[in-house]
Amino acid sequence: MKRLSVREVSERRAGMVAAVRSVGDLEFVNRRRARGASSRRPAEAAVTEVAAGSGLYAPMLFKYYRTLALAPAAGYALPVSRKPAPGVATALGGGYVASGPVRTDRQPVPAYPAGLRLDPFEGAGEAQTPLLGRAAAQLRVGERVYLRHAKAGRAVRALQRLVSDRTRSEWSRRSPPIAARASAFSKAGRLAETRSTVSPATPGC
Repeated sequence: MKRLSVREVSERRAGMVAAVRSVGDLEFVNRRRARGASSRRPAEAAVTEVAAGSGLYAPMLFKYYRTLALAPAAGYALPVSRKPAPGVATALGGGYVASGPVRTDRQPVPAYPAGLRLDPFEGAGEAQTPLLGRAAAQLRVGERVYLRHAKAGRAVRALQRLVSDRTRSEWSRRSPPIAARASAFSKAGRLAETRSTVSPATPGC
């Protein structure tokens, strides 16, 4: 169905572009690469540029598409603030839940260290995020855990709110921008921490 749809949409787009160009010039024609689209879609003569969209960040939902092979590019860090039990590590903040239906696939996903999972009764909260699993027992207060957003829009909106044009200069003087804490994932899904330093009391974005 997807293969047939791609061909049909390409033909329709070419017809629309030709109709517009018959009465005026078009400087550019943008084709958005939708999250479910194949990474191997053929080039179209009518299209002059392609928008990457949320595929630029490859959030967690991209993991479930068969025709996409993207390496995760962004996540966020949270400091462990307390250890309420030997097998539980509670991180500060972290409630970056994606838009859409309230389901588990809208929750951020612990990515590093391996072996962490969210508490199903609490999830990722605005005040705290309890983490369970074998790796939780090894974490100490002050160490960081890394999570991936379910959708890129949640990450971008949070960054826009926290680092506005008006406050960016002041923020830079007091602490490195939150954007510097967005660390790159390798293809294996592990997060490589940047050299930027942020106070352990400052949640990542």
